[in-house]
Amino acid sequence: MDEFEKGWIIGLIEGEGTLTLKRRKRKDGTFGYTPALIITNTSRTILEKIKEILGFGSISFNNKERRVFQF
Repeated sequence: MDEFEKGWIIGLIEGEGTLTLKRRKRKDGTFGYTPALIITNTSRTILEKIKEILGFGSISFNNKERRVFQF
């Protein structure tokens, strides 16, 4: 990842990102929390580019207009 790509991703995180904790149920029935960074954008192309640059993460769709990249 070059400096331009780093800056581009940082800008997307600052402008459209959310850092949150996701509640997960464990096999033993208790709950734990996992940190998640979520970027919401209407452009699938942008989110696919982020995934390509980072080499990980997932893209999901909340509705027809909102797409979410999460890692």
